[in-house]
Amino acid sequence: MKTKTFLLVCLLSGIGLMRLSAQTSVWVEAIVDNTYDIPILCNGEEVDVLNFPLYFELRIIEHMKKGEIIWSKYLLNNALYTSKITGEVFKAHDLEKEYAKGYFTWRMNLNGNMGNHYIVRMVFETTNWEMIDCHSTCH
Repeated sequence: MKTKTFLLVCLLSGIGLMRLSAQTSVWVEAIVDNTYDIPILCNGEEVDVLNFPLYFELRIIEHMKKGEIIWSKYLLNNALYTSKITGEVFKAHDLEKEYAKGYFTWRMNLNGNMGNHYIVRMVFETTNWEMIDCHSTCH
């Protein structure tokens, strides 16, 4: 019985120490009045320009280890993009990730109410926010 108790205490202590060394935090922020435009490039040509939503909720997940951020994820909730060219409204599944190594990836799966479907992946270098890769698929 003492051995089982000792092992249980060791297990719980280990779990507690792991939580102290690596921690994940989650919260939601409301973003208002964002005016960023997103060019949609397919086969090297700009086919659309989407207005970023003026209001959306951003779910932030931040993973820290030893007091430093290792990675962050950003999920957009209730985000509707609008085409500046056609007025088409796109419902989005939007995921952004930022890594401690200095890279930020942005993936969007956009389904429009007029039948267009865009899948976009962008990669930025975070010291000067220069886009280093962009790939889109258009249907």
